Amino acid sequence: MGDGVGIKFLAGPPKSIEAAKTPTPAAGNAERKEFPMSARAKAPVRLAVLVALVLPMGEASASSPPVSHREPTLPDGLPIPESGDGDGGSGEDPGDPGDPPSPLDSDGDLLSDDLELAAGLLPFDADSDDDGVLDGIEGFIDTDADGLIDALDPDSDDDGLLDGVEAGITLDLVHPDTDATSPSFAADADPRVTTDRLDGDTDDDGLGDGEEDLDGDGARALHETDPGRFDSDGDGLGDGMELGVGQKAASGTDFAVFAADRDPGSLTDPLDADTDDDGIPDGVEDADRDGRVSALETDPVSMDSDGDGIPDSVELGLFEPMGLDTDPALFVADADPATLTDPTNPDTDRDGIPDGVEDANANGALDAGETSPVMPSLDSGLSPDPSAPEVVSDALYLGDYDGACSAAPGGRPGAVGLLALLLATALRRRR
Repeated sequence: MGDGVGIKFLAGPPKSIEAAKTPTPAAGNAERKEFPMSARAKAPVRLAVLVALVLPMGEASASSPPVSHREPTLPDGLPIPESGDGDGGSGEDPGDPGDPPSPLDSDGDLLSDDLELAAGLLPFDADSDDDGVLDGIEGFIDTDADGLIDALDPDSDDDGLLDGVEAGITLDLVHPDTDATSPSFAADADPRVTTDRLDGDTDDDGLGDGEEDLDGDGARALHETDPGRFDSDGDGLGDGMELGVGQKAASGTDFAVFAADRDPGSLTDPLDADTDDDGIPDGVEDADRDGRVSALETDPVSMDSDGDGIPDSVELGLFEPMGLDTDPALFVADADPATLTDPTNPDTDRDGIPDGVEDANANGALDAGETSPVMPSLDSGLSPDPSAPEVVSDALYLGDYDGACSAAPGGRPGAVGLLALLLATALRRRR
């Protein structure tokens, strides 16, 4: 580097040696003191100063491009760990087997090759178990505790449905590394509806997802309950309860949501809101929704709960079904909805004559030649039951659809009145 170049690089425009000899006036016109030095002697001094200034700056020139400070990355955007040698090791030997695992991810499944090898996965196959869900999404947990991590278990929650079906994977969405011909994979027939691949009972109704989706295709068939809906028929009773599931519910069932059947021997149809087609939804008949017929409840599997020969629908004054699942060929409408009898008591007026005998044609109306099932029959030849209430009118027992029912002697509400109130409420909601 020459003298002139050094002066130009550091100090701007060159100055002549002679000009350097001229004193420069300071503030206050003070004179600058000069030391005798020849021009030849000054040049080496300036060059030495130049070298001292340039050497710490390196060899870069004014035209060198700026140095980038962006962190280096591996494929798929995974950053190299902060370390001395850039491979996660100590920096002394990049090939040292004692260094931490390399974050290289050859198959792009979000798991490093070293981690996959250690877990028994395939580092060059993004879907080691071919279930349609990538290894990095399934991970190393063992949801069903069967000894296989989820990335190697095509049915992670052991509910009978393959993970790909539960996740909504179709042939159009399947990853190239997934073997679509493998028995571990099945395409979802209805990806709009999915279940939880990590929960054996997605809707917590007591039935495993695979028990509801019987053919395991991800779509709901007519004969299947909905694994994503607690109450498939919308009658107010959970599917598990209707099918008699007690305390032995499916794995993954949340017992804070599930209600066990108190009478597993009595089953209703979880796909039919009115199992007995009496016009009354199952959840209205099983008012406390515990699966058994309690006091004051009608039987959701019997059209004639008290066995008096009159259908529940007629005794409760229904002129049309309350829901849409009732078979119109089986439903019996009440010919006189203003006259109600007790569907849980075969002798509403307790006169010793069953309601079905008094209402001989079981149509709910008081026809010629019939006695009233709600008034003690004085012409029956029998002494009225002394415990029978002094019924003045039907309304005493039943109230009406707009008011509260009255109480029978002793202060206990009449069964008919309670049921009528429930029915009235449901009818009002329909309107």
